Amino acid sequence: IVHVTGSVTYDPDKVAAVGARISGRVRKVHKLEGDQVKRHEVLAEIESAELGEAQAALISARAHVAAAGANEKREKELAQAKISSFRDAELAAANAAAARAELLAAEGRVRAMGGSADGEPGILLLQSPLAGKVVQRQLSRGQFVEPTLTAFKVADLSRVFIELAVFERELPSIRSGDSVEVSSPSGPSNAVKGTVSYVGDEIDLET
Repeated sequence: IVHVTGSVTYDPDKVAAVGARISGRVRKVHKLEGDQVKRHEVLAEIESAELGEAQAALISARAHVAAAGANEKREKELAQAKISSFRDAELAAANAAAARAELLAAEGRVRAMGGSADGEPGILLLQSPLAGKVVQRQLSRGQFVEPTLTAFKVADLSRVFIELAVFERELPSIRSGDSVEVSSPSGPSNAVKGTVSYVGDEIDLET
């Protein structure tokens, strides 16, 4: 039996850092530290003029596609009836293709900002990518945020990792898959069982 100390940490596959992809001002905060959240649940709302402009460009691009498509159909019918030239029909088809390409680009820009094409203009919804608990919150209403800010951290605590500090002399006694019993400093009455999932290859010279 080897007795060691350790600290609890999140499962790296079940924790997510949530932040805005663009600059803006916090309009509303929906979740606080300690709150349980569902997947895709809104954590906060960010006002962004940049997103609003991108969404407006998307709406305009959709209108251009509709108009260009209608013109393409009309010119094709006129050309088939020999009322107008096939050259006009070809130009209408090219204009329609260009309009569709612009629409794809506009949709991609809004999506890259984390926005929604059909959402409220200029409002970015920060959503949790997983179900779990808000373990960190670093924004308040009215705060100006940048893309570098981690606004929230959400973790699924149904499974956690415990990093154990093992002395070098005890390493030969520990293998992946070994059974582990962990208890808090308050006593062994709340002990939980687990298994060793990984044994590190590096030695901390300071400890």
